[in-house]
Amino acid sequence: MSFDPTLPVTNSPLSSAEMRAQLTALKAPIDAQGSVAYGRLGSDWTSGTSSFSDVPGLSFSVASGENWTAEIVLHAVSSSAGQGFKFRVAGPGAGSVFIAIQRTGSSGSTAIECEVQTAFSVASPAKSFCVGASLIGVVRIHLVVINASAGTVQLQANNSGGSNTVTLKANSDLVARRTGLASDMAAAHSLSLDPSFRFFGDPPSFGSVRHLVDVAAAGKVAVNLRLDIAQPLQSAD
Repeated sequence: MSFDPTLPVTNSPLSSAEMRAQLTALKAPIDAQGSVAYGRLGSDWTSGTSSFSDVPGLSFSVASGENWTAEIVLHAVSSSAGQGFKFRVAGPGAGSVFIAIQRTGSSGSTAIECEVQTAFSVASPAKSFCVGASLIGVVRIHLVVINASAGTVQLQANNSGGSNTVTLKANSDLVARRTGLASDMAAAHSLSLDPSFRFFGDPPSFGSVRHLVDVAAAGKVAVNLRLDIAQPLQSAD
């Protein structure tokens, strides 16, 4: 039942069934929306080593079989010439992962550079970002996770130069959205052939002659029904 803004009728007796139906209808679109997770770097994060470490607060939890997207925005500051950042994302495993990192490469660069990673915990990320003396920049990271294993997705960073200090400033943030389940995608997009399933069709070019037509019908198939047709649906339809 969909929400009916005309109910309850003014001055009508209270009906628990009617109110329950209205509240259920309002709750349905909320339940249909994906979960949202937020993260924030509570204080400045610094690194003087090329070893990767977690960036606190910039993580979110996933359950088995879920699909997620995430956007991370970082305020980055390098301290001296030759120092910069490398980034990667650690996670529990997934059917597929896409990580895009975007920022100018160095103080002498006017072009936007991008690194794409297709796995969690990449051992040797290719690019260094925000490289230069006292260079301030904004780094954006876009993340897509399909068919995740249960666990935590965590941003990690290092000092690409391995000395002095680079800083990610407090209030750098993350917003992640659960976009559904891998099983939902499979049910909606895949069919298998089953020659034993057949139906009668009436192609216009053949007049009223009935023809057997083989169709793909194994699995779950979304079906639209019209209720204004002259022939009513029967129990075996």
